[in-house]
Amino acid sequence: MSLLDNNVLEITGLNVEYKVKRKIRQILSDISMTAKASEIIAIMGPSGCGKSILLKNIAGILNPTGGRRVILGRDCTREVPIEIKEQIGFIYQDSNLLPWRSVYDNLKLPFEIFGKSKYDKIDTRISEALEMVGLADYKQALPQELSGGMMQRVGIARAMVFKPQILLMDQPFGALDAITRRKLRFDFLRIFEQAGPTIVIVTNSIDEALLFASKVIVLGGMPGQIEEIIDVPFPYAERTTEVAFDEKYTDLRKHMIDIISRQYREEKGHKHEPVS
Repeated sequence: MSLLDNNVLEITGLNVEYKVKRKIRQILSDISMTAKASEIIAIMGPSGCGKSILLKNIAGILNPTGGRRVILGRDCTREVPIEIKEQIGFIYQDSNLLPWRSVYDNLKLPFEIFGKSKYDKIDTRISEALEMVGLADYKQALPQELSGGMMQRVGIARAMVFKPQILLMDQPFGALDAITRRKLRFDFLRIFEQAGPTIVIVTNSIDEALLFASKVIVLGGMPGQIEEIIDVPFPYAERTTEVAFDEKYTDLRKHMIDIISRQYREEKGHKHEPVS
């Protein structure tokens, strides 16, 4: 498979429309973005601008009404074929674990969905994924026996069990308490360094975006459009707690706060989301 300019994801002029109460509503307008192998891109913007809809269009859960969608070098504009979907992991804000299934059986679920329940390396893949997130000893535990942070780790492991080339994350740490969220952020960077997929993450946290991403795409308006693309200049090796005291970091953070704050002021009648 040949990937143009090393891009694993190319979105060009993407438009998304849905029928709502017999009326056509445009959700996204003229979205264009690319992502290279092992790149992390953050998506930010106010409520209702289509951040989650964009992720679902990348994943093939939903399909665009206009534009072009190329994934892993293959034109997937009309639909994302099953063999490409296997290479895309998805992590939600809620871990979405099935409560009646053990950790092991929750990780086995993707193999069942993709018709690979007889795959001879299931045990190995599940063991590797749980080892990656530090839960190798919890195979037989039920979700209700785990903390919120541990359940989200299981969600990460399940998304990684196929060793996907693309990982999509929809506010994956948003439901966690501040201490757990902070720890899991740095744990996730370690996991990323091990596995190295391309990642597109939706977040409402500026600090999260600056910690993870090489660039931040800010959406705004209704329909959602790209308002700004911000390059994050810090090498991952420097993304520790000390980077927050770097003058370039504080200037970039202030710039992003100004953008998001302006958006919320302009979005009359919409509930504000926290900016952190």
